[in-house]
Amino acid sequence: MRRTWPLCFVFLLAGCDVPPPPDPNDPAQVGLLQPIVMQRQLKWASDAANMRVARGEWTPTVAREKVAEVARKMIEAAPIHKIPADEAWEYGEIYRTAELWKEAIPVFEIAVKNAPNNDRKVNDTLRLAHCLAQTGQVVEAIKVARSVFDVPNVDRAPILPAVYLEIAPAGRGKGHDKELASLIDAAMMSWSTTEVDSSTEAGQMFQRAKNHHLRRASELMTALSSRN
Repeated sequence: MRRTWPLCFVFLLAGCDVPPPPDPNDPAQVGLLQPIVMQRQLKWASDAANMRVARGEWTPTVAREKVAEVARKMIEAAPIHKIPADEAWEYGEIYRTAELWKEAIPVFEIAVKNAPNNDRKVNDTLRLAHCLAQTGQVVEAIKVARSVFDVPNVDRAPILPAVYLEIAPAGRGKGHDKELASLIDAAMMSWSTTEVDSSTEAGQMFQRAKNHHLRRASELMTALSSRN
């Protein structure tokens, strides 16, 4: 999902023969940088980076940083004031991949405000909370995350994974660990009532992973609760 910049060499070194992505610095190509194009290019970069990790050439940390670098280059071509409200969540994901947490916040605020349904509202609200926690706004992140804990049971599936895998780790060690522990506890209570269609593959996957997520979340909650 990038152009011919710093990370384009990832594709070459990985042995991938792909056409160069559009160059955000070229006015003639700027219009091509739609979310779907950027996501496709990011997937290529991520796959290539993972290949380098598998070969022992990069560590996972280096791979993540390389992909983030590519995302940062791409998102330069999408100023916030030009982002369509109905596509804000997609651009917000690019900002998160780029680890531009501060810049992602107003984008996800737009996404939440214009969410067309509960599924988008829940996901985008939790992503907003993640970005807030990353920037040290842990109290606000907790408040934002809790705001979707009372959605209908059929829309609660994203809550616990987002809280214990993203929001709590991002806010950990920033002076509010006990509050984060309480957030995880509330998230587990909300998430445990999630209703899924067990006849679908997604529903079956949820059921298989349920105890694993609850156990891991409980472990993190205990660790955070014990901190001074």
